[in-house]
Amino acid sequence: MIVRHGFMIVGMPFGGKTSAYRVLAGALADIHEQGLMDENKVQITIINPKSITMGQLYGQFDPVSHEWSDGILAVSYRAFAQSTVKLQIVSRCGMIYMEPGALGWEPLFTSWLNELPESITEEHKVLLTELFEYFVVLTVLCIEQPTKVILFLTQMEEPLRLIDLAYSFPTPTFNFKIQPAIHQNTPALIR
Repeated sequence: MIVRHGFMIVGMPFGGKTSAYRVLAGALADIHEQGLMDENKVQITIINPKSITMGQLYGQFDPVSHEWSDGILAVSYRAFAQSTVKLQIVSRCGMIYMEPGALGWEPLFTSWLNELPESITEEHKVLLTELFEYFVVLTVLCIEQPTKVILFLTQMEEPLRLIDLAYSFPTPTFNFKIQPAIHQNTPALIR
């Protein structure tokens, strides 16, 4: 990247953070392969700082042996420095906040629909789409009313629970018999 900034992508689950940095990394790799803009191939190291201690992350001094042990960040930076990547000192860090509500539930549903087994026909997918469009909107409207919520779910997690429910069917195929829709605003009925 031309600017000497670091970037942090933050936000609630299902906001598209992982997809965003993977698409950016792929685009920068394409630019590198084409020899444009003097970009380097992207190397990614994922670190979950909540899963380790501060000493494991940054490094620590052992008071008994008086030895220093490098942390995961130091080891990662050293590995990057030994590669062909030009390291930049990050003097400023940009925050990119990705709001899951801005995406809506539809991309998540479409992704799930595309991953269904081949035994699910297009007719089934149309039916599932109609049912989700009808019931997810109604469910969200119901939850947004003054109701007592026991477990808070984000707008992205609510449709996920319906997807989980769909996976709870005992067989890999859905045995739907589709009737014509009674009304244009009503999804096709399941017999």
